Amino acid sequence: MYKAAGLSDRFQMDPQMRLPRRPRFSEDYLLIDLGEAGLLVQGAEQPELFRGKAARVLLPRLLPLLDGTRTVEDLHAALPQVKPALIADTISLLFLRGLLEEGPTAEDQRLFSDEECARYQQQLLFFGRYTDVSRASHNRYGTQGRLKLTNLLLIVEGATGPAIAA
Repeated sequence: MYKAAGLSDRFQMDPQMRLPRRPRFSEDYLLIDLGEAGLLVQGAEQPELFRGKAARVLLPRLLPLLDGTRTVEDLHAALPQVKPALIADTISLLFLRGLLEEGPTAEDQRLFSDEECARYQQQLLFFGRYTDVSRASHNRYGTQGRLKLTNLLLIVEGATGPAIAA
């Protein structure tokens, strides 16, 4: 079991642990309120159970704000009654558990048109849930961008061929 307290300080000392500048919690995760037992996150590589007062009080307020558009400083401003260290520690714990990705960057927005984002919406949701499994990409757009720039030969047979190709 991991504790969030002081985690952000340890992240700052570890050059391999680079937190997202604009953290994004996938909108595709399923959140299950377990009351006093905590908050369960389903849909990631493995289920994650968060316990304690912060799980019951802070996470329901913080998670909707983790949409990839806000910096940590913006989150502090949006939740002024919460100590900045608690927000930083919580973000660090979510990242450590593989539940955060970087929000869309200007480069991501240049790589994909609105039409492409709509076409790839289901894939982008999927990639957003699993970005942190390999950390090969900083966000869902990085994974989709590598696919977009890859040549692929697809040989299919039968009625499912067109659906697979799409």
